[in-house]
Amino acid sequence: MIRSRQIQERVEHLYLLDLDTNITPTERLEEELESLYKGIDQLEPPVCRDIIMQHFRNGITFKEIANCLGVSETTVYKHLRRALNQLRTQLKKTMSV
Repeated sequence: MIRSRQIQERVEHLYLLDLDTNITPTERLEEELESLYKGIDQLEPPVCRDIIMQHFRNGITFKEIANCLGVSETTVYKHLRRALNQLRTQLKKTMSV
């Protein structure tokens, strides 16, 4: 659970940096953001990608996402957890190269 929380915080941090126009991104940050967005684009199933974008980018709650998709909050959480696990794996591969 701690690792999941750490990757979630990293994703949130990168999104916030990307949205903050006062920060001049460094080359390393740009590489991390590019890796993050490529990883998000590759998420399967596509609902995982949608949930990640809605929750982190748009700040929509699990309950709101569940209502939009017509599924339970638990299902949204499971898709989010699956997406974060996929991102963690993809980012580890990218960052270790």
